Amino acid sequence: MANDIYGQRPFGIAEIKLTSLATSPTSVTLAVEQTLTFKERFLAAELQGRSRIAAVASVCIAVDWDLEEGGIPLAAYALMTGRTLVTSGTTPTRTTALVGASQVYNPYFKIEGRAVGEDASDDLHVIIYKAKLKTGLDGAFKDGAFFMSKAGGVGVDNGTAGQNVWNFIMRETGAAL
Repeated sequence: MANDIYGQRPFGIAEIKLTSLATSPTSVTLAVEQTLTFKERFLAAELQGRSRIAAVASVCIAVDWDLEEGGIPLAAYALMTGRTLVTSGTTPTRTTALVGASQVYNPYFKIEGRAVGEDASDDLHVIIYKAKLKTGLDGAFKDGAFFMSKAGGVGVDNGTAGQNVWNFIMRETGAAL
């Protein structure tokens, strides 16, 4: 098993799902996922003396993440910000609004991403167990181009053994989130 390569060559991004960590959790799967970036954050220090480094301490404390999605996924943005979508009317004149009110504290949520292997039979799942949005919605309305939503934040230890900050899970046989 040590030489098996399943899951080690992920290709693209096949799925991103966000799940609230509220008492009654809800999930939103992004429709046109583009990017899920992942960078571990370490607390590190060096002990120096006598013109040398005598010791180094380094420990993972969080993960920084960014999401990019084609379009404006209002349900996903509402989940990440703790805001509420308001839908009124009936088809074909229905409207859905997300109001960008100030002083609404962002809640924690879980991020799950899935990339398929090079032959699409295996996959790699990444899970950030306790994520919080730190940068708001970012994007540009441009002539001749679709709006691309971007947002980012940090994932912290959720205090549950076996989960902690993040997990990579390689699957010999791929499975949806």
